[in-house]
Amino acid sequence: MSKEIEKKSAMVLLAVMVGFIIAAIVQYCSYAATVKRCSERTDGTITSVSSKISNIHSSKSGRRTKTNVRYTYTYNAAFKVGSTAYAAQGKAKSEVYKKDDTAAVYYDPDDPDKCYIEKCPPDKGVKCLIFAGISLALAAGAYIRSRKE
Repeated sequence: MSKEIEKKSAMVLLAVMVGFIIAAIVQYCSYAATVKRCSERTDGTITSVSSKISNIHSSKSGRRTKTNVRYTYTYNAAFKVGSTAYAAQGKAKSEVYKKDDTAAVYYDPDDPDKCYIEKCPPDKGVKCLIFAGISLALAAGAYIRSRKE
């Protein structure tokens, strides 16, 4: 590969990294705002848990699953229903909650329909930062390689 192509590849990977960093910042800001708004805590009851196994298979930790958890909680004597989804690797992690478990529900006192459960808070954007780091490593490798040849 020519030096020019490798330099351009490094620049593209740096642009991808910046995109992932921006996405992570936006996602973290959304997380922080949700956690700040959802300042009240009450106990809720898990009403259903459903998991969907993805096609990706890891030999060490088992299949990757996407789990949806539905729960109910009471706010000002009114029954509320919430739901959340999270991804997990392996069977044990996909079974964080079981039907009829009690869970801490955090909700927004100004809008009680906005809520999340304790063990499944909103995504913080960590995956985007991981991809940004991978992009940076690849960009640095391409740039260093272009300088050596």
